[in-house]
Amino acid sequence: MRQQKSYPLIIIGGGPAGLGAAIAFGKDALLLEQNPYAGKKLIISGLGQCNCTNVLPVKKFLETAGKQKSFLATAIYNFDNTQLISLLQNNGCPVYAREDGKVFPVSMQSVDVRDTLVKIALASGADIAYNQSVTSIEKQNDTFKVKTDKQVFVAHKLLIATGGKSYPTTGSNGYGYELAKRLGHTIILLKPALSAVKIRGFSVFAKCAGVTLNKAKISYVVNGKKKVFEGELLFTHQGLSGPVIINNSHTFEQGGVIRLHLAQQDEIRATLLSKNNQQRMTYNTLKTLGIPESLAKTLLNRVNINIESKPSELNKVKRNELITTVSAVPFTIESLDSFNKAMLTAGGVSLKEVASKTMESKIISGLYFSGEILDYVLPTGGFNIQAAFSTGYLAGQSAKKSV
Repeated sequence: MRQQKSYPLIIIGGGPAGLGAAIAFGKDALLLEQNPYAGKKLIISGLGQCNCTNVLPVKKFLETAGKQKSFLATAIYNFDNTQLISLLQNNGCPVYAREDGKVFPVSMQSVDVRDTLVKIALASGADIAYNQSVTSIEKQNDTFKVKTDKQVFVAHKLLIATGGKSYPTTGSNGYGYELAKRLGHTIILLKPALSAVKIRGFSVFAKCAGVTLNKAKISYVVNGKKKVFEGELLFTHQGLSGPVIINNSHTFEQGGVIRLHLAQQDEIRATLLSKNNQQRMTYNTLKTLGIPESLAKTLLNRVNINIESKPSELNKVKRNELITTVSAVPFTIESLDSFNKAMLTAGGVSLKEVASKTMESKIISGLYFSGEILDYVLPTGGFNIQAAFSTGYLAGQSAKKSV
């Protein structure tokens, strides 16, 4: 290994967080990327279309971060969604916003977003070294000695922006957590996030595969407290997906029970007892509550009611059983997607050990963190790419001011 010159800032990781830092710092920053090219995970995001941000006003944007919104506030306000959109458009990558607020490149090719960010970083004076896998980091007085499998680098400031553990084939294999741990940082329990859920005994719902509930309400007990989530829900061949499931999957556990609330009990009872519905098929009666036919028939089968039955034919016991089931359909979680399939990683470097106004470590001066390696999770919809870029930009900006 040959000794390299000293850099004012070394950035580990070439995703949106690392590229954001390189753009902010500019001249003489060095970005180390273990892959042959930057943004490998960014390229596959949004099924290769890259939902790169969201047009929600910043205040509402931050509300999607839940408890972590106060930590992310400085970074997002410092470089928000409108600035990222302008940055891309002013550098040859036009984007557009869909009705749901999601922003995509006009080309619908994620590689155009990646190429544009790399181009801006290089134009700002930053350098990128590919095929460099970091093996160790040592703090030596006021500098960091960074060893890769090929070379040794020295930096006055260091940013770890290596992403999480999800989709490890992209290089997001969790090695950044080990680097952070060796440097004295606490790693909050890592869990797959933004993932679909496989449900135990789901074969009874096989005919519901593809059914979407646009405004579903589900509940789940977390640490003894019932939490209610609302949003779009999708029935798959093995379980449940859709934003309301994916965005909250990191709160679920194997063996836990998700309850789907299709209607209030009083509303269901009134519908079944209505004189106008007595001679209709029971499943057609349930459809008036907004329940798709295939799901209505499945629920009848689940409580052993003939799908050809009518409300007038239901005895009180069966009617009450149906009301209870429809009001809170239970789904026992068999498993969650692994890190190989989950879109994001929950957990990571403790936010208590990182200064939110600079992204600098509170434990080691000159060390910074940004992006998915930090302990925050945002929902799908472009929020996580924006947060990664914004925290990276703030880290690069802060390091530059410090230098």
